[in-house]
Amino acid sequence: MRRTNLVELKSGVNKIEFTSDDFPVANSKTPIAILPEGTKIIEAFFNVKIPLKSGNIVGQTNPNSSIISNIMLGNKTNNQEYLTYYPCSDSGKTTSNSGDYFSSPVSYDTNIEIVLENWLSPRVWTIGGDMLVARYALTGFGSQTAAVNVAGVKVAAPVYSNNTETYNGSTWSTSGSLSQYRHSCGGCGTRTAGLVVSGNWSGVITSCEEFNGSTWGAGGAVNVAVQNNKCCGTQNSALTHGGTAESSSTKYARTEEYNGASWTYTTDSNTVRASHECCGSQSSSLIFGGSDGSNLTSSELYNGSAWEIVNSMNVARSNLAGFGLSNSAVSAHEITEEYDGISWSVANTQNNGVVYGAGAGSQNSGLRCGGLKSDYLNETEEYNSVDMSKISMSGNLILNLTVI
Repeated sequence: MRRTNLVELKSGVNKIEFTSDDFPVANSKTPIAILPEGTKIIEAFFNVKIPLKSGNIVGQTNPNSSIISNIMLGNKTNNQEYLTYYPCSDSGKTTSNSGDYFSSPVSYDTNIEIVLENWLSPRVWTIGGDMLVARYALTGFGSQTAAVNVAGVKVAAPVYSNNTETYNGSTWSTSGSLSQYRHSCGGCGTRTAGLVVSGNWSGVITSCEEFNGSTWGAGGAVNVAVQNNKCCGTQNSALTHGGTAESSSTKYARTEEYNGASWTYTTDSNTVRASHECCGSQSSSLIFGGSDGSNLTSSELYNGSAWEIVNSMNVARSNLAGFGLSNSAVSAHEITEEYDGISWSVANTQNNGVVYGAGAGSQNSGLRCGGLKSDYLNETEEYNSVDMSKISMSGNLILNLTVI
């Protein structure tokens, strides 16, 4: 039985313990306790074993008000699958690495609710369906359940590819081939309205092709031939950034925008880069990683007219796969990182961390396909958040309360 009204608190210290049976469904913001006027919380002791990453215990005057105090569950460390957390073993003292809690006795002159909020699991990688043709230096776009991979480098001659495959969330199927074989190109759009931009076929090219879900047709050519460039947006409102000339030592910072018919140069980013990633839309784009001669950690945000330097990734890398939006992106490489619109954090690693793969989808529902490790790969890994309401939690929450 979930206890949501604790109205029989007596003067003095009251120790109240909640088991996992008392916890509400994930993200429901259902209170597990309503404490009466005159309650002073002198200690909050959270001992719950729960898959990472999790959320907050929140003290609120009502479900719609601002947060008064919270207990953070702390941060995930490498290879840590669960978190058993004791945030407040000494009342009134903060700890150096366990997160915040009610750091001193807190009194409330009105009823408060204790709410479990934002129970978000870690996003995790799982194995998906294999591609039909193993390739690296390919590009991808669309969503996890309606994705496209195209182009790349493969084993059989001709080694440069015009292959196109579509994904339904479980299996890949062959679709119409590109008119122009190519690799190291940019791509963006949806399963039924995609775009492939420049790349290399016996030299760098300017040509672009548009996909209607089954066949490819000619699109407008970019103004400068480039390879290892990256794209985001839609078929009729796209952006391509960076890349290299025929000589990989010549790298670009240039940005071009596409209106569905022709490309227009707009501006340069702050840093030249190639073999990076680009997520978002034409008017809100995030570029990250890549190389300017050395692997980069830096990221930049585009607002439709200018680039701004934002917080860097934790680990420098190039030839990565990426997916998501400008405020919720994923960098998929031998290490996975997530961007939340402010900063990057290291996330769960792929089952088989690779380079030169392709990405598609969103931060909560994405994929990486193909790539290169010790060999050309045809594998797909899917990236998903986990429904916390379907995961068992064990442990308890103890509140030591003083009624004035």
